[in-house]
Amino acid sequence: MTAVEETLANVVVGGSAAKRLNDRMLGEVPTKHAIGKLLEYEFIDGLEPTPLGRAVTRHFLSPDRAFLLLDGIRKGRDPFDIVAEVEFADEEL
Repeated sequence: MTAVEETLANVVVGGSAAKRLNDRMLGEVPTKHAIGKLLEYEFIDGLEPTPLGRAVTRHFLSPDRAFLLLDGIRKGRDPFDIVAEVEFADEEL
């Protein structure tokens, strides 16, 4: 799990307490950088998760996987093709 994913989960659970939650995590979690990325990705608005951010957290998606799914949905691709692309991307890791 990346700092961005951990911070998003902490924002969903704790809102403005996300920094305190990050500080309690093992290892270094660069909260300011992660918050900046979450705002850029539109996963949060302020310190509140957006519907997209909540869905990413609820389904334990990485940002890369979330954008892969979102791109396929927005392009009107067949759901089976989207799933196949996600599975293929997972195999490349």
